[in-house]
Amino acid sequence: DQKKLLYWADVIGSYHLVLSLGLFVLLFSGFLGFFSVKLVWLLVLALIIFLVAKLRKIRLSYKNSYKFAIQAGTVPFIIEAIFIVAGISAPFPFLFSLVLLAVAIVNMEKLQTSVPSAETAF
Repeated sequence: DQKKLLYWADVIGSYHLVLSLGLFVLLFSGFLGFFSVKLVWLLVLALIIFLVAKLRKIRLSYKNSYKFAIQAGTVPFIIEAIFIVAGISAPFPFLFSLVLLAVAIVNMEKLQTSVPSAETAF
């Protein structure tokens, strides 16, 4: 038993560098994929923010609505990170998207009352 254990320790030890690099590439690819999906989802939310701004007669380009979505996404991303670390699942689907839209709408109200053209705010 001990000889088998020592044999496998030597085998793993000889491939340590390859296993470490493989694990790094796997984790890096996972994080890259995760955040890429988040940024694509922000493109969809930017479109919704753009449409809400048009309905409220706020001048906002799609480029600026994407910037708006990225900035408004900070709070939901922090909440999502806390949920992941705590092992809690979201109470309902799209909770974080709804939080992002709520933050965006509240900030749109501030733009509407303080700036004649929301385009100048970015």
